Amino acid sequence: MSILVSACPGGDVKWLLLRMNSLRGATNIPWIALCAVGFSSWAIWSCAEHWQNNPNYSYGWAVPPLVFGFGLRRAMLARSEIRVTAATFSTPVLIMSAIAAAAVIFLLEFARVQMWHPEIVLWTICLLAVGFSLAAFWFCGGSELARTELFPVCFFLTAVPWPPRFEQPIASALIQWVAAATVEILHWIGVSAQTAGGAIALPTGLVGITEACSGIRSLQAGIMFGLAMGEWFLLRASRRIALLFMSILFALATNLARTLLLSIQA
Repeated sequence: MSILVSACPGGDVKWLLLRMNSLRGATNIPWIALCAVGFSSWAIWSCAEHWQNNPNYSYGWAVPPLVFGFGLRRAMLARSEIRVTAATFSTPVLIMSAIAAAAVIFLLEFARVQMWHPEIVLWTICLLAVGFSLAAFWFCGGSELARTELFPVCFFLTAVPWPPRFEQPIASALIQWVAAATVEILHWIGVSAQTAGGAIALPTGLVGITEACSGIRSLQAGIMFGLAMGEWFLLRASRRIALLFMSILFALATNLARTLLLSIQA
């Protein structure tokens, strides 16, 4: 069973309401869509702990509303026909799929609660949510809808905490870079200084550079902001890449300026 809904140009709210009314004829919701909603809710709930307790990822609270808004706007701007198909799986297949999904959910949640490589488990949960979401869009609207919603769905990954093996080397490199750049600028303005590991040695004492001052927090938020602004203004791919690099450079520059100011005041 399928329902064909013709999309009209532009983000017409009336067209969206007509589309929603036409979907009421579907007697069954595709099971893949239910799985996508379930995994997405699970992913948000799993990430919420990090958003609340880790200042580096406090911006994550803004990502789910942006994902929803970007996805809704892209659906309204879609110009292709969207095909909604009802679930046609047999009962044994549904039962076996439900058992397999329950086993995967139990194992992942148990590993997450027991803190067994929590970031890796968290990324597995979020990647499953992304995969099921894209599969649901493909199931409901074909490959065209899946491609249309690819960016909003994958944009959620900007709020997922980085694994320590990936984050810590970057933070350490940023600390060294900020310290070296600050010392060089201080030399230019006639201030005696030298690097001392993750600190700056001044005649008046040491100025420590923590991870907060290294730029890792601004880097992560800058990546999210650059991607979000590119989608907000519907920029071309080249301009989105340029905006992303500008956001990263701005984040690093502001942290360098803050460290330089602290060193001058010390």
